[in-house]
Amino acid sequence: MTDARTAGVAGVLRRLWRGWTRVGRALGDLQARILLTVFYFLVVAPFALVVRLTADPLALRPGTPRGWRVRAPAEPLTLERARQQS
Repeated sequence: MTDARTAGVAGVLRRLWRGWTRVGRALGDLQARILLTVFYFLVVAPFALVVRLTADPLALRPGTPRGWRVRAPAEPLTLERARQQS
C-alpha cells in the first residue's frame, strides 16, 4: 500500500513540476521580450536616431564639396615597410 501511495504522490508531484516549468518558461519568455523591448527603445533607438541625424557618409547634404576628395599620398611600398607589419 505504501509503494502505490508514494508512486501516486510522485506522479502528482511530477505533473505539478511539469506544469510549473511551463508556467516559468512562459513568464521568462514574456519578461525577456519586455526587457529587450525596453532596452531597444531606451538605448538603441535614441543612439541610432542621433547617428542618423548627425552623419552624412555619402555627402548628400547641401554645402558638402562635390567631386573627388583629396587624400594624403600613400607611403611608398617598400620591403622594410612590409617587414614592420605584425
